[in-house]
Amino acid sequence: MLDTQSPFSKMKSEDEKDAIRLYEMQEMALSDYMSGINAAVSRTTVEIAKRMLKRGEPIEYVAEVTELDEFTVKKLLDEL
Repeated sequence: MLDTQSPFSKMKSEDEKDAIRLYEMQEMALSDYMSGINAAVSRTTVEIAKRMLKRGEPIEYVAEVTELDEFTVKKLLDEL
């Protein structure tokens, strides 16, 4: 059986294309926003770990509380 649909019926209208572009731009903006939030959380976690280390908290405890690995906590201690 022959395909009787017009080849143009598969093309998207300009409104559909605009809606897709808008959706993609919103997705990129949300991704950028979440990247910024994650970076801020990481910086805050490191600052908390440094404060704990300055107070003399054990490396294992700092790693447990901040969820940083012990190697990272040891590096932070060396930087102090």
